[in-house]
Amino acid sequence: MGFAVEWAPRAEDDLDRLPVRLLSFVIDGIYQFADDPVRLSRRPSLANQVYQRYSFSIDLPGESFEVLVFFQYTQDEMAIEIAGVVATPF
Repeated sequence: MGFAVEWAPRAEDDLDRLPVRLLSFVIDGIYQFADDPVRLSRRPSLANQVYQRYSFSIDLPGESFEVLVFFQYTQDEMAIEIAGVVATPF
């Protein structure tokens, strides 16, 4: 069972800051992740961290990016709320 995706204002701002060439790959990756976030995500490594994490890579000709997505389940557990998105070249 997939989850709906909700976007926090900060995550929307993060998307606005991404290079245009990455935007569709990032959004597609997040929606694919929403199909099975329980299996694909990592729990917070420290007790005081609020958000779980999901990471994936994007390989484009001549460049690669690691995308880190911070999220939490909504209270009714029917959706994931994307709290932030970071794309780092590697």
